[in-house]
Amino acid sequence: PKLPRTWGIELPRGNVHSRRGHQSKASEAGGWQPEKPQREAGILELSRFAAGCFGVYIAGPLLSLADTAFVGRFAGTAQLAALGPSTSLCDSSCYVLSCIGVATTNLYASQRARGQFLAARRVASDALAIGLLAGTLLGLLLLLGARPLLSAVGSEPEVFSHALGYVRWRSVGMPFALMTTAAQATCLGDRDSTTPVLVVAISAIMNIVGDALMVPRWGAKGAAAATVASQAMAVGFLLFVLRHGQLKMSLS
Repeated sequence: PKLPRTWGIELPRGNVHSRRGHQSKASEAGGWQPEKPQREAGILELSRFAAGCFGVYIAGPLLSLADTAFVGRFAGTAQLAALGPSTSLCDSSCYVLSCIGVATTNLYASQRARGQFLAARRVASDALAIGLLAGTLLGLLLLLGARPLLSAVGSEPEVFSHALGYVRWRSVGMPFALMTTAAQATCLGDRDSTTPVLVVAISAIMNIVGDALMVPRWGAKGAAAATVASQAMAVGFLLFVLRHGQLKMSLS
């Protein structure tokens, strides 16, 4: 007799085995294996990813801390006092635009999870373009408005000239800083928590070397120049990593 259909699948004629019996025989023959459940993220993986997120936000303050240490050691108390309001102004302005990194990670990870890799590449490209544009505007704001901004944060007249020079030099590196944030956020969206931490470590080492060479000669301005150089190198390294991962990094 003709067997009935079940869930749109025609059952075989003849002896019909139960699903459990059929699976057990197939398993013994080596033709069927039960699906393994997906491994959930453990504490170690979550900790590594959190360290990568931490690296995105600690980069700027860590560079400023190295500047402060070398200026205090080689440039005297006046220039050290100037770094108080100037580093606060530079780091706070970058922190205000950290929303770029949050949005990039969210959108990039969402597109990757849906399997829309071209759309994910476009998100990464647009994030870098936004970081470049926002960083340029922020740099111009700090460059042209350094005097009133430093007065607003309470810079003293005795150290105002040193603080002004530091802020103007750091303004050059604002596009690099925000592009670094966008690129690190892309890495996190790709579940790469190693690269952001590695970039922070490399930029910190380069900044320390630059401070050791420039601060004894140019003081606070040399510290700012070393920070800008390390930020530029961090962007170059991240772009290399993203291109190596076959991401489309066209800023057009």
